[in-house]
Amino acid sequence: MIADDSRQGKSYCRRYCRYGVVALAVVLLSGCINSKLVITPLYGRLDNQMRAQFNKLGDFNKEQKRAVEQAIGTFHVWHRKSELPRYSLWIRELADAIASNEATTAEEVEGWGVSLADHSRRARECYPIYFLVDQMQSLSDKQIDFIEQRFKEELIEDRERYSSNTPEDRIKRRIKNIDKWAGRISLDLTPAQLALIRESLAQQVSMSAKYNDLVEQWNKQLFKLARDRDNPNFSELMKTHLSKRGSLLSTTYPDQWQENRDLWQQTVRDVLTSLSPAQRKASSKWLTVFAGTLDKLSKDKPSFSAGDDTSVGCLVGSDSL
Repeated sequence: MIADDSRQGKSYCRRYCRYGVVALAVVLLSGCINSKLVITPLYGRLDNQMRAQFNKLGDFNKEQKRAVEQAIGTFHVWHRKSELPRYSLWIRELADAIASNEATTAEEVEGWGVSLADHSRRARECYPIYFLVDQMQSLSDKQIDFIEQRFKEELIEDRERYSSNTPEDRIKRRIKNIDKWAGRISLDLTPAQLALIRESLAQQVSMSAKYNDLVEQWNKQLFKLARDRDNPNFSELMKTHLSKRGSLLSTTYPDQWQENRDLWQQTVRDVLTSLSPAQRKASSKWLTVFAGTLDKLSKDKPSFSAGDDTSVGCLVGSDSL
């Protein structure tokens, strides 16, 4: 979907974030209810989910918790004020393209992919973990051991979940989910359109096993660095390593990753070109309303005061670290 291997990155999001491209996350959370009254509390609770994920990693002292609170709050303010308007513009562009009776071009689909990658890059670079490296350096051996064990357990679960299903089972599950979520944005896919998607799912190169192997190696290096607290280059080395996590597949297997990317860009183009006037009208209307909802949400006053300290997070108007 986007350039950070997010199709294979669900375990990473469970550990580090619940945002991803938050506009899309809110779509999933809001289901078929496209209302600011419903979406506002859902979006407002996402930072609590981030805190919950952090707290599951162990018992942290007051200073470590305070730093996390600052980083999460600053990120949330930045995301609400800077990113939601960007998502709204992108969704309006998509809605306008769907509403048009002209065939979707390859250039349009490529442009949407570039935009999504850009949204993801900004969210990834401004994510709190990059502003908590000093706190990572303060972790005790006991804390590091506990976190490392949690990472190992989650990777085992990911591998077991993948191996417990046949390729056909995975395709059926994905088709079911795609059909469900498409319906929730008023895009009721036809059997022929679902068949196009099913064919692409069967054709794509499965990289889940490779991805989990890469994650295992990345984790080992992460905790090796975490234990090397006295290294004068700790901060630089840790930030560099963290930045690699979002592109493990595209960096290690660029040809296969690009092959899958090209396949799905073509599939998106084929499905959108096949939409009927009724499908176009319904889904375009839903997306346009949703874009307006994000605009309204972005104008709400955050409960957290971010301040002007760039060492704890990206500030409103900034694009990256």
